[in-house]
Amino acid sequence: MAEAVSEVVTTMQKRPVTFTQNDVTRAVKGVLAAGFSKDDIAGFKKTLDGFVILIGERKSEDTKRQNEWDEVLPK
Repeated sequence: MAEAVSEVVTTMQKRPVTFTQNDVTRAVKGVLAAGFSKDDIAGFKKTLDGFVILIGERKSEDTKRQNEWDEVLPK
């Protein structure tokens, strides 16, 4: 049984990197140059071709949902 496990470990290969840190830095600089702020960046999504930067809306203080426990529990 140990032989089967060692075969699996030795036959696994690393996948090639689809994007680098420089690619991410370049894309973020492009987003900032387009007029968005760092707060607008919601995240990154990995794709087959590389990645996509997700842009989200800013939440204003008025749109935050109040939790009933916020009044009960101390902060």
